[in-house]
Amino acid sequence: MTLTYAFINVASLVLSVTSATPIAAQISARETKVPEKLHCFNACYGVNRTIAEQTIHSFCASYDGVYLNKNGRAGAFRGIFADQEYQPQPNTAEKGKIHMEMLAQDDESCGTQIVPYNVCSDNFWVTINQCNCCKEDGKQGGIWHTPCLLFIYSPGWDGCIGS
Repeated sequence: MTLTYAFINVASLVLSVTSATPIAAQISARETKVPEKLHCFNACYGVNRTIAEQTIHSFCASYDGVYLNKNGRAGAFRGIFADQEYQPQPNTAEKGKIHMEMLAQDDESCGTQIVPYNVCSDNFWVTINQCNCCKEDGKQGGIWHTPCLLFIYSPGWDGCIGS
């Protein structure tokens, strides 16, 4: 009986430790047929597809495997953001800025999410491919909500930011 009691205590300890383990974010834009929670800016300055490719790659490569948690628990961030500059017009001194954010949603059931490069990239591409979808360039970005993460891609230029 004592051995059985000890085994149950050890099993419950192992269960509680493994349930706190971060889970890999698996929600990929490729798996979602219709974006239910997508807000397209459809305003301000748009960027060409090459700029979108470069900034998404740079952001997601920089934060590949980041841990996100709505409470910003130890070892995890509440969100990651970056402003990336680019040159809107070749051979000019003009500078454009793209604001990108990846945030944990306010949902207790999500826990800590590990965000690999492909999940980061696929979800940012929703704001490019599903917004301004009738053209290759002039992408104005948007905000994409997955069940556990939020992605914002906002090209800004000349003081204009997404609405």
